[in-house]
Amino acid sequence: MVKNNIDLSKKFNIQGISLFRQLGDSKYKSALSIEEINERILNSCMFSGKISVEQDQGFQCGLVRASIAELVSIEELPVVKLHNAGKPFRLNTTEHPLLCIVKELRNLQMHLSSVQLSEFSKDLLCGRPDKPENAIPVTRELFFINNLKVSDFESLRNYNNYDVSQFKEALTWFDAEQKEWGISELLEQASYVYAESLSNMIENHVALTLDRKVIS
Repeated sequence: MVKNNIDLSKKFNIQGISLFRQLGDSKYKSALSIEEINERILNSCMFSGKISVEQDQGFQCGLVRASIAELVSIEELPVVKLHNAGKPFRLNTTEHPLLCIVKELRNLQMHLSSVQLSEFSKDLLCGRPDKPENAIPVTRELFFINNLKVSDFESLRNYNNYDVSQFKEALTWFDAEQKEWGISELLEQASYVYAESLSNMIENHVALTLDRKVIS
């Protein structure tokens, strides 16, 4: 029986690489105002941002694992459970294809296999999207996970909780995006998406609590 739905309508195409953390937006505020969540979100972004900077591939793979682990560690925080009716707010609870794949990547790393990375060069324009005429051409070395196979995920206990066709489509999308923009950007985007989802969950809980107080 399928327990974890993946909402494929939430897929998106990345338009550029985040050179700077973009967590100042109000849609992340409720989550990032909580110290324990803020610390782990920023750690995850910091680890993912260093992947393309480090030269040692073993350490790069360690940074991928560390970035994912910090993000997943938020799920079980007591403060998160407090705002979610006493339950963890898991990445796959969001039904977002990016977060579902990242969640199972973490399980894959823990139980079955380790990531392997390949490098590629990408020509980019560095500047403001609204002023492309002022952009500066740059070339960056990026990395992607080169051993993503559905067959590896099939051995995970959690795999059978997904609709197979949904999971395969989500993984295909994830793989294409990381090969275009690098695994660093995918993990950074995962931090943004999870922070926004957490904020929505917290705000809904606060609104519900206030409503109950008014009624009583």
